[in-house]
Amino acid sequence: MKVDEPLSEDRVLAILEDILGTLREWHQREPPFVHGDVSLPFVVENPDGTFELVGSGSRELPSGDAGPSRDLFGLGHVAVALLTAMDPVGLVTEDRKAWRKQATTSPRFAALIDALIEPDPAERPSSARRIREEVRALRRDSVDAIAFRPISLGKTPSGLEYKGPPPVEVMATAEHLRQPEEEAPSAERKPIPYLVILVLAAAFMATLVFAAG
Repeated sequence: MKVDEPLSEDRVLAILEDILGTLREWHQREPPFVHGDVSLPFVVENPDGTFELVGSGSRELPSGDAGPSRDLFGLGHVAVALLTAMDPVGLVTEDRKAWRKQATTSPRFAALIDALIEPDPAERPSSARRIREEVRALRRDSVDAIAFRPISLGKTPSGLEYKGPPPVEVMATAEHLRQPEEEAPSAERKPIPYLVILVLAAAFMATLVFAAG
């Protein structure tokens, strides 16, 4: 795959989700199948617009860095290349976060990429399934942010300009996965039974009669 200009975060997330689908299947095999050289040349676009990872790397992998986390390390570099349209190696070799200056992305996605390109395999995520879940959560957040983007509704009668609620920014790393929110208990008021109303009315009338007598 060749990138001539930086892609949007939404587009990159969609590509990563497709690739992670393949990696998840490979890594769950017994024994796990590891690509070994996840990079742009091995990412191809299908006629239907989806993306997949093909081939297998031929480079000799460093000792202790030949497991699934190695593929996720390469995936982080793919993300940097897609977001910047630049060679990711030159952007992360000396200063691991230098790529941020060349890309436009949300803090949460940037944190995920930083985790993927962590040089120490022991500190790097190793589950393609969990990373795919995080990518899908990021895509949902992106849709929510568009849906709740502040929209000017003009001047109100008081002369103030009203805007809708801004999106909430969430920070995360590869270890953070969205947890379902618990529904708050309903605070509905139950209607007062008709019989209770009659009893109260009768008691009130009896009090009035007693007072008049």
